Amino acid sequence: MTGSRAGTRPTLLAPRGAAALALLDDDVLDRVRALLVAGRLHGLLLGAERLDGGVAASEPTGLAATLAGRLPEAGLVTVSADPHDHPYNTARRTLSLDHVTGARSGVLFGGHGATVGETAERVLVVRELWNSYPVQSIVGDRATGVFAVVDGVRDVAHRGPRYDVAGALNTPSSRQGEPVSFWSVDGPAGAPDDGLVDVLVVPATTHLSATAGARVYRRGPLDPSWPDGTPPWAADGLVLETGDLAPATLDALDRLPRQAATVTGTLRHRLGLPDRSINLTDRPRTFGATA
Repeated sequence: MTGSRAGTRPTLLAPRGAAALALLDDDVLDRVRALLVAGRLHGLLLGAERLDGGVAASEPTGLAATLAGRLPEAGLVTVSADPHDHPYNTARRTLSLDHVTGARSGVLFGGHGATVGETAERVLVVRELWNSYPVQSIVGDRATGVFAVVDGVRDVAHRGPRYDVAGALNTPSSRQGEPVSFWSVDGPAGAPDDGLVDVLVVPATTHLSATAGARVYRRGPLDPSWPDGTPPWAADGLVLETGDLAPATLDALDRLPRQAATVTGTLRHRLGLPDRSINLTDRPRTFGATA
């Protein structure tokens, strides 16, 4: 496997339970910020409990929005694991968060209660909705009084086994193309088709080769006893879970290998991923033909 950029293996911290709420403590936040600036961490994953059927201590998107202004150095990835959360609601909520964070957000799909095919369709519809209202449509020309040119706004017109979604999202697209998309899988049998998401997230003990269409990150518990702080997992990136952010845990994170720190720009830039979008020009114009 190859890293996302030379000398860099992106690392996301996934605080679970009360540890997630501990991020609101000023002292903890200062320590986490220092880890980001030093290149020990590249971002936060919020809501990891949901991947195992648990309940997050705080709604991940709301917590991410709260942290967005207080921790501008962090990429913010939220878990979307409820198969009953309609793609339109998921797309609007997560794309709104992307704007709040300045295009440094991502979404981790997966979890319990849906087949691979059902989740794949949900991810596809969310991505189509993310792209249905191009941000370039917003012109805001005060001289002419034109707010938007709507020719590029397209109905997703999705008709699938589980979802029928007609129109466009009412939120402009991201300036990173799309929020970064992750998929949590247990092994090769649960992996989606190449290119559906940016990153596959697998358990630390599971082998899954990198594909042409996605990076592979390994997810496992942070262990303070690792020699030199180095996780023993070969991967393009890491997701380190912890149930507390006590000083000893933060000290262990400070022993992680120092990597190239990228604390500005979009989340895609920070993780070394290219901008991404779906071309919907073959779909119906939402507002019909214009002169």
